[in-house]
Amino acid sequence: MISIYIRPDKTQIIKAKIKKDKTLNIVFATEIESYWQLFKDHDMNISALFRSLKALTSTAYEEIYIVLPDMLFFIDCYDYIAEEDLTQLIKEHIPKDINNLYMATAILCNPGTSHKKTIYAIEKEYIDDLIIAAAGEKITLTSIEPASIGFFRSQASWQHEHFTLEIFEDSATFVSFSPIAGVFKLDEPKLSEKKLLSTDIDQVNQNIAEAFVEHDFTAHNTFSAMNINAPFDVITDKKEILENDVIKKRLANKATLPPFVITDIATENQQNFMSVIGTLMQNYECTDEIFTDMPPYLTISSANMLPEQIRLNAKFKHIKHIIKKSSQMLIIFLSAIIFAETAAIIYYSNIQIPPDLQMDYDKAQKDIKAINAEIKIINDSKKEDEYPMKAFTALIGARPNNCGFANVSIGTGKDTNWVKLTAAAPDPIIFQNYIAQLNNNDIFNNITISKITTDVSGLKIADIEAGKGNLQ
Repeated sequence: MISIYIRPDKTQIIKAKIKKDKTLNIVFATEIESYWQLFKDHDMNISALFRSLKALTSTAYEEIYIVLPDMLFFIDCYDYIAEEDLTQLIKEHIPKDINNLYMATAILCNPGTSHKKTIYAIEKEYIDDLIIAAAGEKITLTSIEPASIGFFRSQASWQHEHFTLEIFEDSATFVSFSPIAGVFKLDEPKLSEKKLLSTDIDQVNQNIAEAFVEHDFTAHNTFSAMNINAPFDVITDKKEILENDVIKKRLANKATLPPFVITDIATENQQNFMSVIGTLMQNYECTDEIFTDMPPYLTISSANMLPEQIRLNAKFKHIKHIIKKSSQMLIIFLSAIIFAETAAIIYYSNIQIPPDLQMDYDKAQKDIKAINAEIKIINDSKKEDEYPMKAFTALIGARPNNCGFANVSIGTGKDTNWVKLTAAAPDPIIFQNYIAQLNNNDIFNNITISKITTDVSGLKIADIEAGKGNLQ
């Protein structure tokens, strides 16, 4: 996995992998020149960013995650009763045609009888530019997220408020999180680097004080139970800003990464990389350590702005690579065994062979036949078309809007369980409706639900299997 934060002042790059013990290992971290102006101007020379990435590290088969500054996003928490009410609220609060926006529900909070959703939205042109540029450089985009959700996720701390202030040369943005509601955003240009580094210290201090008052007023009116005296994570490369007396009064200790993140990044520098690392934590499941302190009424999702089809294509490519890599490794392993045993046979054929070694030789002869048979099975299975795209397209086409996939496996070598998938939905009736839709497609046969459970957030989780039908 590789994540890239396109900032106004520089570009941050992280390469990492999640190991079997669920630790996130940072294997590469660097900062390069800024590509912000190309991106902001919708200049398709932004593809140079991906060429620079390929010059730094291998991108073959890697999932690429993009992080963008919150200044580009419309972010707010909406208290609603019905979905049609939510749509109307969004239209009233966002000064853009929502048909020209990509939107994602990042946080869902249901304390008591209230329903609160945090919606992130961005103009489609920004996302489409990156999709086109990445495709031209054969880069597989997996996610495009705002910086704030990655920052909150990276701390693995969901029980407390988190107030952030990210400062760049010409802009500054408050984004604040409450565990009982969600997130809201305030743009504060008077806290930009240019303004804060002015020689008029009295005016600077007044601007800071006014901005904090405005933030606290908004917090109180948005989330009445929020602790408005919480300190701020101030994210800036200008150390002199952090020395300002007014800021120091509300300045939090620098945030650090949780223990399951393994990195050589110095503790004092970790806060500056938390957004670009946190976006990679989308891959953790609700049962993993990152969510151990999650309140039962809170659901944290991705704020991935990529269209669903682009995400599905990326996931399919990744799964295809894993299958291919596993097959290649197995063949290499078996070939190594054959070579080693053959070498031993040749060696011992030229010397006097003791009785016990003669027995080993006889066993090796039998093993070679078995190994060759295994290799033939592997090669035959590779030639067999399991029709993954045909099955996947059918699965997606029949899926209800309120039913999601957690895992999909196609092609097990057995016709009886050709497809295995794990689905999630708020009501088990939805799974029955889904099965009914799948039964209308002749390519599936003997569709069954083997298990239904409930996760910590109350969602119903179903394990579904289907056999091969008519694939002609």
